[in-house]
Formats: sequence, C-alpha cells, structure tokens
Amino acid sequence: MPLPKRAREQADALTNGQEVVDEAPKPSAVDAAAGIEAARSLAARYLPDATKLLAAIAFGKSTPKVHTRMVAAGYLIRVAEGTSEEMPEMGGMG
Repeated sequence: MPLPKRAREQADALTNGQEVVDEAPKPSAVDAAAGIEAARSLAARYLPDATKLLAAIAFGKSTPKVHTRMVAAGYLIRVAEGTSEEMPEMGGMG
C-alpha cells in the first residue's frame, strides 16, 4: 500500500537528512473573538446530543463500569451548571 503524498515527502526528507517541519494549520477565524463565537455556536448546536449521550451513559441500562457512570454524571452536572443561567424558567417546575 503506497504512502500518502505528505508522508512520502516527509520520509524522503528524513532520508536525505533534512529537518521535517509541519506547517501550522490555517486559522479558522479572522480573530480570537470570531473564533470564540464560532466555537460557542458549534457547542450550542451539539449540546443537546452530547447531553443525551452523557445521560444514557450515566443512567442507562447498559453495562459501563461505575467509574464511567460517575464521570458521565459529573459532566452532566457541569453542563447543568453552565446552562442554568441561560435556561428559560419552566412554569410550575422546580
């Protein structure tokens, strides 16, 4: 199986005694504020699914170890603490 182009270039450079330096990835945003906003938007989009996954691990009928369930429950608590200020009031609840 042939190597991908980048891996082949790195192997050739090392064989010839050259130093291999990877390039830094291109920024995904113009500035830090735009990057933070993009990350928050992405997190908000996936938060419901991630929360359901953590709840399934922590409280589901599957067989993860106790430690795994405790870690998942701990993350659920963090999610609840982080979103409690932004959650609308539930009429008649709590």
